Amino acid sequence: MVNTSPPVYEQIAEVIRRQIHDGDYLVGDKLPSENELCEIHKVARGTIRRAINGLIAEGLLESEKGKGTFVTSPESKTLLWNFGSLTDRLNDTSERALAKVLEQTVVIRGNRKMLRLKRLRSIETENTVIPISLDISFLPVDLLPGIEKYDFEDESIYRILRGKNRNVKADWYYRIFRLNRAQTFQSQHFPISTNHDGLLQNFS
Repeated sequence: MVNTSPPVYEQIAEVIRRQIHDGDYLVGDKLPSENELCEIHKVARGTIRRAINGLIAEGLLESEKGKGTFVTSPESKTLLWNFGSLTDRLNDTSERALAKVLEQTVVIRGNRKMLRLKRLRSIETENTVIPISLDISFLPVDLLPGIEKYDFEDESIYRILRGKNRNVKADWYYRIFRLNRAQTFQSQHFPISTNHDGLLQNFS
């Protein structure tokens, strides 16, 4: 039988790549040392180096001599002043915004308790459902008590923030664009294969 599994170094690169996209490693974070990664993945140093070098070539990591390997982000940043939810934008159209919650868990990010919310966003139009984005949001639990109890398949994040006793309103935000390769978990929800180029947007 022919082994169709990708090489081990590519599998490790995929794990690290997904950790970056999922927010486990943020821009500027230092990766574990090569020795630590060898222990984590139970492989030789050469395998780790091939994985790291591949991610450096993609622009996801950068190596600083004597300091280590860090998460980086070649990106384009745009400042936007007017924005709202997808649900709001489709209110006056025949289309309907849909959300499927893929993950809704409370995590510690930095020293803060956050609700990590992963949703597949789609638009329903003329009895056809079209997936348009895979969103990952981090919401501070201390500033938004009870936020982890909401049903985000029925509720818009923006409407919850603007709701009773909250009145949280953002006047502007940054939209950051980065060319990125599709990952396995993304290809499961969109009609694309892994390693196809796509556009990753970060909002802050």
